[in-house]
Amino acid sequence: MITNYVEDGEATGKVIGVDKIDPEENPELKKAGFHSPTTLYYIFGATDTDTDYKMRRLINQKHGDWNWLKDEFRRLEEQL
Repeated sequence: MITNYVEDGEATGKVIGVDKIDPEENPELKKAGFHSPTTLYYIFGATDTDTDYKMRRLINQKHGDWNWLKDEFRRLEEQL
């Protein structure tokens, strides 16, 4: 997993992360319905962690304008 601390230029700072998962390496993923490698996206908060394999859905479930995170997630994906 690759993580990074990001800020939106105002008061919001978050740790975000991306991780490649492969169902061939983890049989539990196959049981959960994953059949090919995919990327998981994380937003770590002070009291919770949000995770999804669809970046846009993860961002859209947050309240307010979180679109600034798309570019940050893409930068981390390039490092995988």
